[in-house]
Amino acid sequence: MNAQLAGTNAELARTNAELDVLGAGLARRPHRRDEPRVRP
Repeated sequence: MNAQLAGTNAELARTNAELDVLGAGLARRPHRRDEPRVRP
């Protein structure tokens, strides 16, 4: 059970790191294309 929890913890840490990378990319990218849709 401990090994299973450690594996799950490692998976969550990897997923969290991937989400951080995605979030940083989204924050850096300008969203001018989406503006007309958000504010008609």
